[in-house]
Amino acid sequence: MPCPSALAILLLSVSSGALMTGLALVFAFGIGGAIALVSVGLVFVKISSMAGACSITRPGVTCPG
Repeated sequence: MPCPSALAILLLSVSSGALMTGLALVFAFGIGGAIALVSVGLVFVKISSMAGACSITRPGVTCPG
């Protein structure tokens, strides 16, 4: 599903005659979104592994902090 902001940037860049600038902005926008999603995913994986280490089913494992 395309992002409405990216479509707006592309339409504005086409209407102003700066297509390459618009494409570069949309590319940077996409890379930034991907980095943010991967970072959030990695944080959730780390939190879930820490929570799993502190579960009651593993009484010999000490919790961090």
